[in-house]
Amino acid sequence: MTGKRFISVQQFEKKEIRVESELTHVNRPYECEVQAMTNQGVSTATYTLNETADGTDVTIRITLAPSSWLYTLYVKAFRWAIRLIYDEQFKQFRIYAEASAPKPSPAREAE
Repeated sequence: MTGKRFISVQQFEKKEIRVESELTHVNRPYECEVQAMTNQGVSTATYTLNETADGTDVTIRITLAPSSWLYTLYVKAFRWAIRLIYDEQFKQFRIYAEASAPKPSPAREAE
């Protein structure tokens, strides 16, 4: 599946952004890496799943390599705003994942 290309869609308030992306690393079901190239630079998102006694931990790491010094300055100046945007997306992802998770069946009472 490495090398598979697709369109990544992100919603920022009322604005929708579509970016051509590529799976650059897959280690099912524990890890995958997605890379997107735009005029602003290359962004990489790594998703890692770890089984725990309480369920599954999800770690998402986002990196950005700006394509020019101008975009580097922009990222440094607006890092706080960029983080807020991603934090909101991760919050929505968590709500969705928790709502989609199978619910444990109630334990039967001993008769």
